[in-house]
Amino acid sequence: MRIILAFILYAIYHHSSHRIITNNHTNSSSISQIFFPSWELIPTLMPYMGNLTCIFENAHWNLESQNNPSDLERRRNCGKLRYRPHKDWVAPDPTVVFEKLPHDSTIYMLGDSVGAQHAVDLMCYLASNSRIVSVKINHFAPTAPEAETRGQYVGLGLNGATFRSFGGNKTKDIHVVVGSGNFGVNNKAQARSRFSSFMNKGRKDDIFVLNQGLHYKAEEGLLDDLNEIKPVLLSSIDRGVRVIWRETGAGHFNATNGYHYSSHIGLQERKALHCVSSSMINATSSRNHYNGMVTPLMKSWGIPVLETWEASFLMPEWCHVAGGVDCVHFLQPGGTSFFTESLLKYIEEEM
Repeated sequence: MRIILAFILYAIYHHSSHRIITNNHTNSSSISQIFFPSWELIPTLMPYMGNLTCIFENAHWNLESQNNPSDLERRRNCGKLRYRPHKDWVAPDPTVVFEKLPHDSTIYMLGDSVGAQHAVDLMCYLASNSRIVSVKINHFAPTAPEAETRGQYVGLGLNGATFRSFGGNKTKDIHVVVGSGNFGVNNKAQARSRFSSFMNKGRKDDIFVLNQGLHYKAEEGLLDDLNEIKPVLLSSIDRGVRVIWRETGAGHFNATNGYHYSSHIGLQERKALHCVSSSMINATSSRNHYNGMVTPLMKSWGIPVLETWEASFLMPEWCHVAGGVDCVHFLQPGGTSFFTESLLKYIEEEM
């Protein structure tokens, strides 16, 4: 399904200091043609992370820590982008989110490295709206490269954290657990055992956010493994656990669908890889590569889907890590901010 951008013309755009970025074009006039969905640049926005002020940040993904000083302003602008899927979109209210979450409940973030980015973004968001009570880490010392390139806790093997909110007359503790979402892409028996043990920890109204799509070469392999773990997912739902699937994010490599697989291409071709605008990628091919069948499958099982592919597809290509070489991971804050907002919107509206 091709992306259809709904065209909406305002006579006067009420926020004249904002700029709209859609398909790599920027409009900063006070009388604007505003397209939705779009990423909106808000110059006055104060990001809740991005300069290692959040203890959960990974310096490798941090928008301040890349090696090209000439690109710093553009990277900083990535942290001031916020996605608007439609003109009536209202960002989630953290007060309402904490009201809806039961005390002592847990949000499990099980995924790959992009899922880890989502987890870091979520925890930095929560930290900016509550108090950090505790941090859980694996107790091993980081290697020298890790110590140089990762944040305070990520380099030590971040397992999660507990956040405390003081809303009204109630004090609430909310836990976040970060783990692998590998349920079969490799080491199937070990991976499924670990995945099942995670899922079995879930209690009523705990939330599991799942995704492991990018580690599959094609959607069919992902579908096969999802069908294998279906009994585990449905058993968790029967216990009152809230299982959520996050759509697999878009890639922006200079390939038809925006993805590449190093085992399928030669060294010279890998050297030629770089990030390109979404306007140079086939939107239908990109979306369907991982989400065309998985999204309707999850919904047919009664599993809500965070429909985040479109936001990741429309994200400007310069907001990827490593100066336009890594075209899957986002500078933070940036593309994963909408992953977090989508999850918080679900909590606001469905819990």
